[in-house]
Amino acid sequence: VSIEEEENNVLSIYPNPATDHIFLQINTSEEEDMLIEFFSIEGQRIYQEEITAKDKALGKARSIFVSDFAKGIYLVKLTTKTKLYQQKIVLQ
Repeated sequence: VSIEEEENNVLSIYPNPATDHIFLQINTSEEEDMLIEFFSIEGQRIYQEEITAKDKALGKARSIFVSDFAKGIYLVKLTTKTKLYQQKIVLQ
């Protein structure tokens, strides 16, 4: 699995910083299932969602409510069979 960090255009997260919800836009032509995970700065996974290739093909941004998450910095990981994309977000 190769790791692509913030310089990629595959994973867009906005707004950042966020308070109530974020939008996740996945921009890839890969036709495979994906896993979205949120990790706290301590490394604890606090959110997980599987995205099927069919769901991703819809091309819409996914809305995720984060108002119940503690304020702080989180690492968002998007994992496919062959790649790992990650980006930091700030929740206020």
